[in-house]
Amino acid sequence: TVKKGVPVEWKYGSSAENSFEYYYETYQDSKYTGESIIVKAADLKNESGKMSTVDWEGRTAVLSDDSSEYIAFDVTVPESGLYQIEVDYYLTEGNSDAGKRSVTIDGEGPFTESNDLVFERFFMDESEPVVNSLGDETRPSQIAIPSWRTTKLHDSTGIYSEPFSFYLEAGKHTVSLIYLKMNMYISEIRLVAPTQIRSYAEVSAEYAAKGYKAASAEKVHFQAELTAIEKNNPTLRRENDGDPMNEPKSDVSRKLNVMGGYRWRTGNQSITWEFEVPEDGLYKIAMYQKQMWNDGLPSYRQIAIDGEVPFQELSAYKFEYDTKWTLLTLSDDAGNPFQFYLTKGKHTMTMTVKIGELAPILTSIQNDIGILSDMLLKINLLAGSDPDPNYDYQFFRKIPGLEENMKYIVQSMNEKYDLIKGLSEKTPAMANNFLTIATQIQDLIDDPFKIAAHVSEMESSQENLSQWYLSLQSLPLVIDYFDVGSPNEEWKSKSSNIFQRLGVTAMQFASSFTKDYDNVGSILTDDVVVNTTINVWIARGTEWAEVIKEMADEDFTPETGIAINVNVLPSSQLNAGNVNALMLRSE
Repeated sequence: TVKKGVPVEWKYGSSAENSFEYYYETYQDSKYTGESIIVKAADLKNESGKMSTVDWEGRTAVLSDDSSEYIAFDVTVPESGLYQIEVDYYLTEGNSDAGKRSVTIDGEGPFTESNDLVFERFFMDESEPVVNSLGDETRPSQIAIPSWRTTKLHDSTGIYSEPFSFYLEAGKHTVSLIYLKMNMYISEIRLVAPTQIRSYAEVSAEYAAKGYKAASAEKVHFQAELTAIEKNNPTLRRENDGDPMNEPKSDVSRKLNVMGGYRWRTGNQSITWEFEVPEDGLYKIAMYQKQMWNDGLPSYRQIAIDGEVPFQELSAYKFEYDTKWTLLTLSDDAGNPFQFYLTKGKHTMTMTVKIGELAPILTSIQNDIGILSDMLLKINLLAGSDPDPNYDYQFFRKIPGLEENMKYIVQSMNEKYDLIKGLSEKTPAMANNFLTIATQIQDLIDDPFKIAAHVSEMESSQENLSQWYLSLQSLPLVIDYFDVGSPNEEWKSKSSNIFQRLGVTAMQFASSFTKDYDNVGSILTDDVVVNTTINVWIARGTEWAEVIKEMADEDFTPETGIAINVNVLPSSQLNAGNVNALMLRSE
């Protein structure tokens, strides 16, 4: 483990001693394998003692709200080992926020990430898209799905693909959930054995032993935007893509024909789809998808069928960078399609954003930022905020561990460069930035007299690493449709060619002479009485204008009789003293 200011043996991706990674490495060989230990609502307490239970949506529960600092329970575990904590919860109404809690065991947080636990809220489309007066589909509003949910305590960022495990010595312990955000009811908490997800080889062998056969029915083809039944973030919604191969085609009139996209990029954001198969059997699954973001790096998704990850290879499945739409069949590294045993009837598939193979790089960057910050602090303490470049401060002699930590940074940057290159389809700017930092720090190691003159470069390196740390946590993916069918079928990928794309561009260009792209289309119904109309000009993106227009058409105009014409103009035209705004809105 890296400790600042002392010589260390370099280890790539090594984490701070208070991280879950280090914690899990310490106890991973001691896993509880027994029966679940159940804690009922009646056994929960807070700082005032036993909590009062209530009947809530069919269950006996307690309310965890801001009137109490925490809820807690005492539990006696039969053996020492790692346990996972599972909670049945129901978020109260109020807003779209998720619940937030931290956990302590016997009064202490076991690791840093246990201070930020998320209890997700789920959403669905309130209706089908409405076509506005311009012929474009408008996005439906999102509504929360009120229901009891079950979750295992997990990280809030998607760095870890599996839930947290907590080490408990045999005997009595007190576990507390500290209130951070949003009220919620809790009906039951369970301490369970850590999840054991088998490999695909093990699952496939089981299928063979049970005599499962390939399905013979025709493939099931379903649209991603039409079959999404829930998502854990209201910003995840139907999107538009104008590629001529998308279904349905969106050319002159906008169709909300895909799901996900750039909004579906943050760790643990999930979308669930529902589909139906006609018979029992083994199936393969493909999706028409595109991952054109992240400067060449892949995105990752955890894929669950009917709420469970079927095998380890789907804990963080890789979606390679590609600017074209492709039909991707879920497969192993050799390209052999995975087979899923599905019974006749309805099933769900949930895809959740995970950091995947980028996680150790992300962890390492976080450590590097901390080490650079510590070095800069000690350099400033010795030489001040404006060091004299002509004075020899003897940094390596007067700051113990500075040289060793600089060497660590150089090795870490070089290792990250190699790993990023190995994961990406092209060399991202991030990789070259790692090499630049390594070269700059190595130059200071070779001639420590230069440190005083190059402190600003070290500060820039720290800022750049902070930017890459955020960038690596952005993992978008967009999906058009899914195919579920027999493993014996041959499916070929397809992508639009330049002539097809030029055809769509020509159609859109021709329509621009008749379609008013500055005016936001109306969704007013014929029975709404309009007494007067006012013009509103917005220096925001078209999407902002559409939201305002939809809100006005749904509520304001029916109540007041005042219609709103919303128009869009470039934000740059609202600069002080600029008269172009008046010219652009002239009629």
